[in-house]
Amino acid sequence: MLDVLLLGGALWLIRDDIAARRRAAAALTEANVQLDAKVRERTTELTSANARLALENLERQWANQALEHQNHYNELIIDSINDLVLVLTKTLKISRVNSAVPHLTGWESVDLINQPLSRFVEVAASDSGAGSALADPLAQALRSGRDLRAQPATIEDKRGRRLRGRFSLFPLRDRDKVVGGVVTFQLEPSDTEPGRAPRRND
Repeated sequence: MLDVLLLGGALWLIRDDIAARRRAAAALTEANVQLDAKVRERTTELTSANARLALENLERQWANQALEHQNHYNELIIDSINDLVLVLTKTLKISRVNSAVPHLTGWESVDLINQPLSRFVEVAASDSGAGSALADPLAQALRSGRDLRAQPATIEDKRGRRLRGRFSLFPLRDRDKVVGGVVTFQLEPSDTEPGRAPRRND
């Protein structure tokens, strides 16, 4: 009788263990199914995100190429101008020049960039003999956002000669904010004729 009871208990334990193992296997199978589903879902999301990122990168490359092309085109336009062109920051420092500047003054771009315009350009003396610093009318024009046109002035070349001419200022705006300006300087014809020394501003 005791053997029968022990055998029954062993059978019950074995059956319970088998049932527990089946439940564990079923739970593991369900977990694997859920994990596979999550992996597929995540893989789909990553694939979609990579596709969007690749498209954004391609669009960014196109935009950069278009911007480079536009900048190159703008440089060609500016360099085709025979007058001296100087781009100024809001603090009246030179940030860019066209090819006519080194050609007519001898100053290279590296000599001028980040230098104040007043170091090279001065307003010509008025009829009454009184002169004024260039920074004042330029600063006033930039503050008010108005153009200056055909103002008499001189620009100093690399050899220390003062070339006479007239400058114009056109403020640069970013939306409604003035962020700098463009100065064009037209030399007097006698200062640009080949074989003739530029006149000094006495």
